Amino acid sequence: MQRSRQRRGSVDWEQARRVGLLGVVESERDLNELLEVKKSLKKLGKQAELLCFVPEKAPVELPASVKGFSSKELDWALRPKAPAVAEFVEKPFHILLSFSRAASIPLQYVAALSRASFRVGTNAELAGVSELIVEAREDQSQDYLQVFREMVPLLQIMRNTHERTT
Repeated sequence: MQRSRQRRGSVDWEQARRVGLLGVVESERDLNELLEVKKSLKKLGKQAELLCFVPEKAPVELPASVKGFSSKELDWALRPKAPAVAEFVEKPFHILLSFSRAASIPLQYVAALSRASFRVGTNAELAGVSELIVEAREDQSQDYLQVFREMVPLLQIMRNTHERTT
């Protein structure tokens, strides 16, 4: 996979239609929260597609309806080699939302290669590949659904009302 040549920049939340969801799933709770985020996006009129990464020791089995990859599908440099990943990074999402509690090289790799116009991460480790980082408050246990609820008002503030500079 080659690095995307997609133009990056701010995206008007109201006009954004295609949203990619990328998440680390270490428990059934994580999976359920990501599925709730996907449902919430649908209620907001967005088309959402979810891709999950299941680390090696996570006791989670993804349902057939959820695309994902596991540690077994990584090469020696921790790059994902699953067909679902190759398909996901080629999709021209308006916004990519990445959910993780800790640094995840496979997640960083997918986010970096994504053709998404604007990438939002939930972990400072994604700062190099994200245009915006939204971390949970310390009093929360990094609940993905709660972090998503904090993201939406920030994304709603973004408006493309000025001409683009070249």
